[in-house]
Amino acid sequence: MWLKGFYSLMKLLQRILFCSVLLSCNQKENCCPPAEFLVGQMVSNERDFVPVDSLYGKKTILLDSQVYKAFVLMADSAKKSGIDLYILSGYRSFYSQKSIWERKWEKNSSTMDDAENAKHILRYSSMPGISRHHWGTDIDLNSLNSEYFKSGEGAQVYQWLNDNADHFGFFQPYTSKDEGRTGFETEEWHWSFYPLSRGYLDCYLQNDSIEDLITGFNGAQFYGLHNIKKRYVEGIEMYPIEESIQ
Repeated sequence: MWLKGFYSLMKLLQRILFCSVLLSCNQKENCCPPAEFLVGQMVSNERDFVPVDSLYGKKTILLDSQVYKAFVLMADSAKKSGIDLYILSGYRSFYSQKSIWERKWEKNSSTMDDAENAKHILRYSSMPGISRHHWGTDIDLNSLNSEYFKSGEGAQVYQWLNDNADHFGFFQPYTSKDEGRTGFETEEWHWSFYPLSRGYLDCYLQNDSIEDLITGFNGAQFYGLHNIKKRYVEGIEMYPIEESIQ
């Protein structure tokens, strides 16, 4: 009984946070952050980024403070059910993403042409400037290997997240593509804080200057040629979380 009441309270708090974010935006002429923030080339002065405690991550990781607070509540709740959640990755700048991209590009460059290389990397890794990690709202949890989540401990972690993450404002953006979702392959480890990331996504999609900032790395030309904004940035699943906050 108490658990049902706790989840009801968490849903209420989620709605309050979501509404407060909208209210703060509506009080400004333009609630969207600069394009440079949306592509990870700067940290907005209006957002408070904080380091993740070593209890929840094994290296230096930054997150938006609101996201971190929500994660701690979620992780502590999971712990009571015998589930351990720990963060592998949080905020990632354009330049960190560029390093990942270039490393994979060089690895494949001798066996693939440029278009094939870009498409291959984009199965699981973002092009610099399109990663949701740029916003400090998204986290990778426990393992970056899908096999981990299919059995044993990993399957229990994934089931708990699917049953409970929405109570804390988190959703899995990259679900199965069987229903027609485009873009990245399934990422069971990737969870996003809806009350903030939903607004950032809208800002990104509405900003016509972003394409000018997607430059300075191998394969950057495919952002436009492959319609990356439509296929990958918009290629997410938000229906379950949006249903849960109605």
